[in-house]
Amino acid sequence: MKLHYKNISVETVLPQLIHENKVVGYFAGRAEIGPRALCHRSILANPTIKENLNRVNKIKNREFWRPLAPVIKEEAFHEIVDLKHLSPFMLIAAPVKEEWKSRIPAVTHVDGTCRPQSISSKQNPIIHQALVNFEKLSGVPVFMNTSFNLRGEPLVDSPLDALKTFWNSDLDCLIMEDFLVEKSGSPDSAEDPPKDDCDEPFMERSLKHYREASSTNPEFYAPKEGSGVSRSGL
Repeated sequence: MKLHYKNISVETVLPQLIHENKVVGYFAGRAEIGPRALCHRSILANPTIKENLNRVNKIKNREFWRPLAPVIKEEAFHEIVDLKHLSPFMLIAAPVKEEWKSRIPAVTHVDGTCRPQSISSKQNPIIHQALVNFEKLSGVPVFMNTSFNLRGEPLVDSPLDALKTFWNSDLDCLIMEDFLVEKSGSPDSAEDPPKDDCDEPFMERSLKHYREASSTNPEFYAPKEGSGVSRSGL
């Protein structure tokens, strides 16, 4: 099995992949802290297809009954969930409005609730625009969002963590910053998984971007005051 990569516009390609029912590992910016993944270390999928709940739980080796959460474009948040305030940290359960239960079945729990994350263009402009574009394709400004890790493992932190988790899982593809990474060939082929001393151009370019952006331009990854983003330093 081999890895292939190319530069992309995330705002355009991510919604197209999800519309094609791909399950996407997503890695961008600095590491997150807190109990929820808020679209910087996430697995993203199509919430309109009910079977994706079992599909993503299987990829993560989680129990089949465990719910998964929606990330919702802030402008449509109150249209979809019955909650009087926004939920940027994905900490509060809320009823899904009746007309939306059948439209986002993969993220609507058996009791008709969900644990939503609201997201704005200020908080995360890339994911927000991706949701805008996904709505144009599907009529739904929502992604399924769960933490980027497998059972028994912590949330991915570094680019190498993301590559290893992608390699060892049934994720369809990985977006890391502005790279799309895909696998080809048999899982039983002889190529070794990514290593700490990987010298491939992709790994070098990804790590260089990750380090330089954070060291020379902290504001590039730093959340603005009051943005509701739960992220730590590198």
